[in-house]
Amino acid sequence: MAFTILFAGIFGTFILLGWRFRENTHTSGWLYAGKNIPGWLSGLSTAATTIGGSATIVLAHMVYHHGPSGLLIDLPIGIGLLVFGLFFARTLRNSGADTLAHYLELQYGKMVGRISAIFIVLVELTWFGLLIKSFTLFLPPDFFLQGNSAIIAAGLCFLLYIFLSGQRGVFYTDILQAAIMVGGFITLAVVMFTAESTYTPQHVPQSLETAKQLAFFIMMFLSGLTGPDVSSRALYSRNVASARQGLVFGGILKISISLTIGYIAWKSLTVLPALTNSYLLFPTIIDTVFSSPFDALLRIMFLLVMISSADTVLMTAVTTLNRDLFRHALSLNVLKFASLVMGISGILLALYFSDILDMMKTAYTFYAAGPAMLVLYAFLGLRARPWAAALTMTVSGALALLLELSSQELVNPVLAAIGFNVFLFQVMRSFAHRRGIS
Repeated sequence: MAFTILFAGIFGTFILLGWRFRENTHTSGWLYAGKNIPGWLSGLSTAATTIGGSATIVLAHMVYHHGPSGLLIDLPIGIGLLVFGLFFARTLRNSGADTLAHYLELQYGKMVGRISAIFIVLVELTWFGLLIKSFTLFLPPDFFLQGNSAIIAAGLCFLLYIFLSGQRGVFYTDILQAAIMVGGFITLAVVMFTAESTYTPQHVPQSLETAKQLAFFIMMFLSGLTGPDVSSRALYSRNVASARQGLVFGGILKISISLTIGYIAWKSLTVLPALTNSYLLFPTIIDTVFSSPFDALLRIMFLLVMISSADTVLMTAVTTLNRDLFRHALSLNVLKFASLVMGISGILLALYFSDILDMMKTAYTFYAAGPAMLVLYAFLGLRARPWAAALTMTVSGALALLLELSSQELVNPVLAAIGFNVFLFQVMRSFAHRRGIS
């Protein structure tokens, strides 16, 4: 009962906030929040955006099985945010771009912008599906919605809130979400720290292979440095200083939360009995250690973790669709309808994928080897002909995806595809330079 009341209260609050921050008079406000977000709010939103399913469920699962090396599935995102803020926030903001695909268009031409926009929309929808699927892990067993019905209902709740508020509502609801998340993780860490280690671990965490550690670090670092949802937090900040402040502050919060979650997962080896499904580590802690109403409060906290990322990635997809895939800007009503269609597509992905880690690796691997590398080249001032940039991005991303889906273990998909990306990009640049091809 306590969870149901909190669930209704939280979503009711977000719907009311969505109504309060609705932008019914012009499309740009709904999409870009007026590009007037202060640094402190940008930082909270950046942290809230990057603390989602992979930063909680998957990170805890990885540390539980692989010890400190499991942190590489998430910790490098925070490092990427710091590097982004300190060295490249000015570059992105001074470009005058509205989206990350727009930035690539300004650097490499319309063809590259269009192709990268398609990639970004697809990746964002996959991330949205991952978050919706993660949402259901924290529903109590006696909640009236379970399984696929819970995925569908949760997704529709997201869509209603986003439909009303757009980008500005996403930013301002992140204040509440970030505050509850930080408080919840601190509470969990303190409780686990004071808990007695009464169990003998049934398994010894096995460190990840060196190649996998390197691949995870590169993949997640690039996500923090070049991610389209993270970039949107910087693009819609008030100015360069606000963008930089938001990224650095968000990076510090992100690193702190990653380390906190890692500690909780590590301590759970001796505080909890052996888990048959380590994706359920946090729900198990909640059920084992906390009683009502605190268990309901913590479940709601984890639902907010998913919400804080899901709304941002869906808005990023809608913004990219409008700015980079249509010749003429869409009306506000059409954009809101598009958000519903894209959100439903993400829900269908959540219903299709059976494993959260597989879903996450598919999205991150494809993006890291393709669009992310091109964004990094642009940040570093490496220029190429439009056809060369488009070919490098497309072939490398496709190679990473094929290797990941093939289930082969001979080569690491991330390292192989990124290495190929670097090689092909340099070859294409040299070829075009020698032949004078435009």
